[in-house]
Amino acid sequence: MSPFINGFLSVETAGSLLSHRAASRPGDDFVIWSLLLHDDVYNDAKAFWRSREGYTLSTAFLVSSAPRLLKTRGLTWAPASPTAQITRQNPDGPQTRLLAYDGAESEVGQIQKDEFFARGLMYDFTGSCVGARTLSSLLKVDVDPEHPSYHGNLQAIRHRYLRGFCWGALLRPPTPSIINDDIASHRSDARRILVVVCATNKRLIWPWDKDDLIRWRWRGVYEWDRAEPLPVFTRTEDILIV
Repeated sequence: MSPFINGFLSVETAGSLLSHRAASRPGDDFVIWSLLLHDDVYNDAKAFWRSREGYTLSTAFLVSSAPRLLKTRGLTWAPASPTAQITRQNPDGPQTRLLAYDGAESEVGQIQKDEFFARGLMYDFTGSCVGARTLSSLLKVDVDPEHPSYHGNLQAIRHRYLRGFCWGALLRPPTPSIINDDIASHRSDARRILVVVCATNKRLIWPWDKDDLIRWRWRGVYEWDRAEPLPVFTRTEDILIV
């Protein structure tokens, strides 16, 4: 993908540049982002992303510590600012800052009305709700096997991201080749690998639903400790993040 669109920068290239430094005034980051795109100027994150409906976006670009519009339905995946925040994996751990990159080697998803539609590598598991495993059995929800060898990471994810949710999913952006599969995953400590965490409480599909797809909510980006192996991820063709 070219970093230039209509003679200016693409959303991903401009966003990755802006991830390094905060704007001097609130709202200026999206004004600058808009100007770099040679597009209508927005000073509001929601308006900016709503204006991108119908456009594609590289999935790996989203794997950063930029804040999200977590309380805005349909845009929980969308950066509330291009600037990567300083984050801490746990209260006693080191501070890290996960900068965005343009995601040029990853597949693209599509920004649709009230959702982001993409393909990706997924691991589907139970969340932190009491009785989540029993509920999964009763509803015949197929979750992926869970092995004790990576129990520590999953428990940390449940504690940090999945409180109040019965199911979680780990996502990784697919890339054109196996060799490049970790491009978006090595921008933190070399001992860690980046995974996106999503969650849902709705797994039943009703006759009046418009389709049979699960709608996931973005919860954050987690730095997986390589002292434990990653679970087996499955390529999924129809991931919806709302």
